Amino acid sequence: MVACFILATCLIFIAGIWGTYHVSLNKSKNVLVATSLARSVVEQKLTLGYNALTPILDNPEVQTIVSRSQIRGRLVETPYTVEAYATDTVEPGMRRLVVKLDWSEPQGIKKLRYETFIFRTQ
Repeated sequence: MVACFILATCLIFIAGIWGTYHVSLNKSKNVLVATSLARSVVEQKLTLGYNALTPILDNPEVQTIVSRSQIRGRLVETPYTVEAYATDTVEPGMRRLVVKLDWSEPQGIKKLRYETFIFRTQ
């Protein structure tokens, strides 16, 4: 009888942990995808060079990218809003590139921001 009580208590505890594990796994996946997307956009813009940032000077380029994944047999779709823009700085020949990502989780809207500078080379 005591053994059944201990087993039941342990099973309830493990079931609670299982739900928390699923939420943590999903949150970790979202942050990993957002970080990879932001880094990819930054590298793409930097590869194109200083002059390629002219179309997005003070005029954000906004796009939505949907990540589809499967967690424990359930399909999860997470839309990411990616905003990239550039601004001229007071230093001639230097621009600031900003990439912002927003996505929604049950706990609220999450944000990520990457910022870097690019110099004009002759």
